[in-house]
Amino acid sequence: MPDGFGPVNLFDREVFTLEKLANFDHKHLVTLSGSFSRGDRHYILFPWANGGNLRELWVKDPRLLNRKFMFHVLEQLTGLMGALCLMHNEKFRHGDLKPENILIFHEDEHEGQIGTLKISDMGQAQCHQQQTCYRSQPTQTRIGTMRYEAPEAVISINKPRSRLYDVWSMGCIFLEFIVWLLDGPAGLEALARDTQGGTRQATFFDIKPRDQGGSQADLHSAVRTRLVSLMRHEAWTVDTSLGDLVRVVSDQMLVISLPQGGSFDKDPSPLTSNLLAKPMAELSVSPEAGVIPDLAAETSSSLPNSYIKQRADASKITKSLERICGMAREESTYLLPSDIIDTKRGDDVDTLGGTS
Repeated sequence: MPDGFGPVNLFDREVFTLEKLANFDHKHLVTLSGSFSRGDRHYILFPWANGGNLRELWVKDPRLLNRKFMFHVLEQLTGLMGALCLMHNEKFRHGDLKPENILIFHEDEHEGQIGTLKISDMGQAQCHQQQTCYRSQPTQTRIGTMRYEAPEAVISINKPRSRLYDVWSMGCIFLEFIVWLLDGPAGLEALARDTQGGTRQATFFDIKPRDQGGSQADLHSAVRTRLVSLMRHEAWTVDTSLGDLVRVVSDQMLVISLPQGGSFDKDPSPLTSNLLAKPMAELSVSPEAGVIPDLAAETSSSLPNSYIKQRADASKITKSLERICGMAREESTYLLPSDIIDTKRGDDVDTLGGTS
C-alpha cells in the first residue's frame, strides 16, 4: 500500500496496518480484536488498556526513583523502539506518535512497575513500498499532532516523508519521559511552557530564516537547554543508564539532519558505530559547549571533517537501548546511583532481569 494508493480512509488504513502487524505478535504493539461497519459507522475493537495512556500516567502517577522502577522503564522504552523498528522493517510509518497513543496494559501488574507500554492508533500509518529517496510523490497532509511532528513536516512539506519522522516523534516522547522521571508533572509543565513560544502546540524545533533566503529548522532553544542541563547533572550522567538514555535522545533521535534521501537502512553512522563499540560513558557533553556535540574528544578525532550528526533509524536506536539495558542488568550502580534512590519507597535490585 504505497502512499496515495490502497485504502482511502483512516478506518481501512488502520485495519490494514493492524492485520499485517498482528502476524508478528509484538509485545509492544496493540493487537486487533476485530473490526466491523454498520452503515457509515466503522468500529475497531482492541483489548481494554486498563492503565490508560502515557499522558495520563505522567499527570496522575508519582515517580518511583528506585532501581526496580528504573529498569522497568528502560525495558519499556526499549520495547517501544523495538516495536517501531518492526513497523519500519515492514515498511510502515506510524505518522502520529504521541503520549496519548502509547497505551498502558496491566496484564501482570506488580508494585513498582507501570505496566506494558504499547503503540496504538495506526490510522495515520503509511506503507512505504520504496525508499524515500526513490519516491517522487510528496506526503500530502500534516495530520499528526503538531507538538510531536518532525522538522521535515514543515521544511520539506512538498517532499516524501521517511520513516525517520517517527524517530523524531519518539525522541520527543523519550525526552518528556526523562523529564517526568526527574521533575515529575511540574517538570513537564515547565518544558511545555518553555517551548510554547506563543503557540498552543509548540514543536521541539524552531524555524528560522536562512541568510540566503528560505527557512531552516533548528532544535528548539528550550529543548537544547534542557538536554545540556541534563548532561551537566553528574549524578545522572556519569556512568548511569539515564545519562546514556539522554545521549541516545540527543545524538540519535532529536537530530534535524537526515541521511541522504531520508533512507533508514543505510550502514551505521560513525556515531552509532562508536556508541555500540565503546562504553557509553565516553560520550559526553562539555559544560562550556553552546550546542550539543556529536562525540567526546577521544572519539570525534577519528571522524571525517565533513561528518554531520544525522538522525538514526529505529534499528540502530533499539540496539543502543538494548545495550543500556544489558549494562543496567549487570551493574546496579550504573542502573541508578545509590545516592539517587528514593529510600522512602524502597528498592529491590534482586528482582531485575528478563526482557521487554
